[in-house]
Amino acid sequence: MVLLGISLLRAQQFEGNYRLFEFSMKEGEYAELIHEVGKKIDVKPTAASLNGQPIQVTRLHVRGQSSLFFRRKSFTLHLAKGHPIYLQTPQGTKKLADKFYLLSLSMDRHYFHNRLAFLCLNELGLFPLFNAYAEVRINGESQGVYLIVEKPEDYVLDELKGVFILRVGPKHQVDEYSAKKSLSRREVKSYLQAFRQIKKVCRKASGRELQQALSELMDLEAYMKWLAFNYWVHNGDYSDEVYYYALKHRKSPLFSMLPWDYDDIFVSRPHEGWKLRNRRIGQAMIFSSEDLPGRTIARDSLLYRQYLQVFKEVLDRLPNEKLEAFFRQIDEELTPYFSKAEVVDASRYDQRGPITLEDIRKDMQDKLELMKNQREGYRVILGN
Repeated sequence: MVLLGISLLRAQQFEGNYRLFEFSMKEGEYAELIHEVGKKIDVKPTAASLNGQPIQVTRLHVRGQSSLFFRRKSFTLHLAKGHPIYLQTPQGTKKLADKFYLLSLSMDRHYFHNRLAFLCLNELGLFPLFNAYAEVRINGESQGVYLIVEKPEDYVLDELKGVFILRVGPKHQVDEYSAKKSLSRREVKSYLQAFRQIKKVCRKASGRELQQALSELMDLEAYMKWLAFNYWVHNGDYSDEVYYYALKHRKSPLFSMLPWDYDDIFVSRPHEGWKLRNRRIGQAMIFSSEDLPGRTIARDSLLYRQYLQVFKEVLDRLPNEKLEAFFRQIDEELTPYFSKAEVVDASRYDQRGPITLEDIRKDMQDKLELMKNQREGYRVILGN
């Protein structure tokens, strides 16, 4: 039975939630924007609107790393102070902060990887950030489908009233961080030291001592959920695609986590390759060996047993019916966009070339069946 695809009537109903950002800028700036390769630049629109209503945009900052090398750039959109945007969604009205991301999805195969992962991770309590599709047009030319995503730093520091957030780079190093303005330098340093303590504990402790020490430094259950989900969807790039943040209601830092960037899922092997991965963690049900806490869990029998129990809970939280609903939702969301020839045409600038709605639906159907089949296999291995 085909689970994807929606009727014309339902597609027309959902068009009420079609989001269209339009920007006007000097022709020279537009030419630089689309032809500049590998460079982060700022452009200042002379006019901007959302679904035909003017919005006050002070600048568009070209962001990202690999996406800088594509014609369809990703942006951080900066709104003028005191001029927020309100989006109508099926769940109600959403107010966007002064800064948010417009991600081009140029490397997101068939435009559904990030959205699917974020829906699943939200169900697991790991990704509360608002995200939704939108079309972007610049100087009247469609740039294709983008994903609106809240900035993790703004969400944690403003909405959650957190005090500290960092993003990790390779080898569990701190890549960048943001802190509440009220924190002193000494307090900021203490949060950095607490995070670096995770690495020390992983290298020195084991068994109950390791479990206790890590539980005092990080939300261990959330981390294990993240590992389990990454294994399920074969996420090939995640050691430097996660944020850790701390809230102020604890005397000592306890780092919760916020996953990020899921364009590289359903891959055939982890980034480090199977040979290195297998040498590090053997047959553990952890997809990549890049992340130190993940390697530690794989090697420690007590933590690994706890992880397998969490893995079962992840499977229970995302039953087949829930997965089917998420894939149908994404189909409904993308249909109005890819029903437009100019949006389809813009996809030719992406990593894998032009795609159609039929391409998207076929791939989503395949991946839905893959996840369902994998669930059955995992349940056999886990004894449930």
